Amino acid sequence: MLRTSDSGLFAACVSVKESSNPSRIALNSQDTPARTGTGVIVNTRKNLKSGDLSDVAYVLKELFLIGKDKELSFGERRLLEQAMGLVSMELAYSMDRDQELIKEDINEMFADVIAAQEERA
Repeated sequence: MLRTSDSGLFAACVSVKESSNPSRIALNSQDTPARTGTGVIVNTRKNLKSGDLSDVAYVLKELFLIGKDKELSFGERRLLEQAMGLVSMELAYSMDRDQELIKEDINEMFADVIAAQEERA
């Protein structure tokens, strides 16, 4: 099983979280995503367009965590798919592995979140 520390995904997410840039998605004291309606989607789109892997990895993690608590909206699901595609493509290239295998590894990392989503459905 691939751990986040092995793939660089955890380090990418942590470095963004610790950034002082106010345009990032804010976290509350329980370290879960703070939802502000369309504000989350707007900030997420900005982070996806930044081209910075750590920004995109952070968006992916946040959308997975939002999906754990509630069903994602259509726009959020699209953003999750885009973030997954970008992160998996970058990691596949840098690790010289198949992109589908990387997606499977990322889904393994968030297996508890995915299970919660399936239970709700």
